[in-house]
Amino acid sequence: MRSNKFFLLVIALLCSESICAQNYKPVDKASEVKFTAENLGIDYNGFVGGLNGRIVFNPTDLNGSTFIVSVDANTFHTGVDLLDNHVKKKKDFLDTDKYPTISFTSTAISRKQNVLTVIGLLTIKDVTKTVSFPFTARTQNNGVLFTANFRINRKDFHIGGGFTVRENVDISLRVLAEQL
Repeated sequence: MRSNKFFLLVIALLCSESICAQNYKPVDKASEVKFTAENLGIDYNGFVGGLNGRIVFNPTDLNGSTFIVSVDANTFHTGVDLLDNHVKKKKDFLDTDKYPTISFTSTAISRKQNVLTVIGLLTIKDVTKTVSFPFTARTQNNGVLFTANFRINRKDFHIGGGFTVRENVDISLRVLAEQL
């Protein structure tokens, strides 16, 4: 009888560390989804907010880890109201009336040496493309801070702009996720 109680205690401790500790929710107000685009040789930095979703992350079980997150495309903000409204509302840009969210769902997470890489489906407007990028994960208080930098081609997602707008958009992520 005593060995059964000990066995149950060990299982309970293992479950609390390996299962419960890996469910997280991104904290919008403590996170940053930043982009940099270039027009006429001038960099425009901006942000999107409304970060939402669910993250299951366990560095010792990457196959069981997932990211299912989205941002509110209507929060697109560069600080230039005319530009923001144009990008949000025009059909050849984000067309937020029709496509209010930008989403990412991971399909695989791997580690090679000490580098974590996520592969997943990024959906902007009516286009879903596979993207891959390295990221870091650092434990903080009651959560994990995920950081990443990667680049997308705006034309891959049917996002307009003339010949003066650089095709590549740099994305920088700083996502704080709190344990559920």
